[in-house]
Amino acid sequence: MKVNLMLCLCLALLIFCIPLAALGVTTRFTEESRTSEPNISPSQQAPQSASQSEQEVFSNQNSVVIPKASSENKLEDAPSEPSEADSLPTLIPSSSSMAAAPASISLPNSESFIIYDLSTGEQHHLLAREYTICAVSAEMPPTFSPEALKAQAVACYTYALRAKYDNAKQPDPSLHGADFAADPSNWKGYVTREQYLERYGEENGSAYWDTIEQAVNPVLGYVMLYQENPIVAAYHSICAGKTEDASNVWQGSAPYLVPVDSIGDQYAPNYETAELFSPDGLKEALSMAGLLSESEFSGEPAGWFSDFERSSSGYVTALTLCGEQLEGMDIRNALGLRSSNFTVEYINGSFLFRVCGYGHGVGMSQYGAEYLGENGESWQDILNHYYTGIKIAKMENF
Repeated sequence: MKVNLMLCLCLALLIFCIPLAALGVTTRFTEESRTSEPNISPSQQAPQSASQSEQEVFSNQNSVVIPKASSENKLEDAPSEPSEADSLPTLIPSSSSMAAAPASISLPNSESFIIYDLSTGEQHHLLAREYTICAVSAEMPPTFSPEALKAQAVACYTYALRAKYDNAKQPDPSLHGADFAADPSNWKGYVTREQYLERYGEENGSAYWDTIEQAVNPVLGYVMLYQENPIVAAYHSICAGKTEDASNVWQGSAPYLVPVDSIGDQYAPNYETAELFSPDGLKEALSMAGLLSESEFSGEPAGWFSDFERSSSGYVTALTLCGEQLEGMDIRNALGLRSSNFTVEYINGSFLFRVCGYGHGVGMSQYGAEYLGENGESWQDILNHYYTGIKIAKMENF
């Protein structure tokens, strides 16, 4: 009888655990929660670096990834995941017509940037070439294809140039005269060569840095334009097969930041992730984020979520939780999900969130760019694919 009882208990445990193990899911403890990100002005908010994103994924033991594929022939200890880059300068208004851009343009002071350091309060003066190399080093693994790295370089330079001119038109006092802000000590926005070598070692780090330099040099000074203005070159790590419209993420819209197909993302590692929350853990996380107070949760947990609204790209734009309508981005931020493209199921007394992609989904997908580059597309093809209707020009002073 004792043997039979032990066998029954083992079988019961296996039946309960195998489905969750197959999903790669672990629970979040009720005492752990995340608050939504602070509302930082566009010029202050620094793009998130590749290494910062990597640390968040692998240091959070309660966030479990479901790998889709693994990259081969990677250099040892290379950064394995691009940045989320959840930041964006002010959007320009939508327009139905686009002025033809010249083959080369001249804009004042496009050869250097003054960057406010969010950690130290110092100002760093970087030439455009130095900044672009440092930015790409923080934002994309050096083992990506040369064409993807070139596309990222043009996006980084365009992003910085647009932020600089937006701030010149309407200066942000918190920047203390700088063009925009970054946080290099935390690998946000850009990273110095010294930090890079410290993290990856002299030999590996030098090899990675040289690879990025070789990608940046041929495209130095190229900028993406719409109506002869540098565009808001938003980018993200992984989309869910189709990029998102900017108007679903930020205030305003831009005719070049509209949904496009991105089939290569499905092959990215960690394309799908899953997170499990107890009802108490969900209550605590959402109440700490200020979305609902714990007293507003009522009824059976299985009926808490309803009326999901999605964009054409599949991202949750709105949902109803215990009778209150909330935005998908707010849920994502409060729970620390990798994107707002998610589904929710109530299983065995817990909420299972299945998430696709990583980042806001707007603009260039970095893993999508890598897929296109590996399949013979040029950096120009990549940028024209993800930024609809733009022109690519070279600054006259480069």
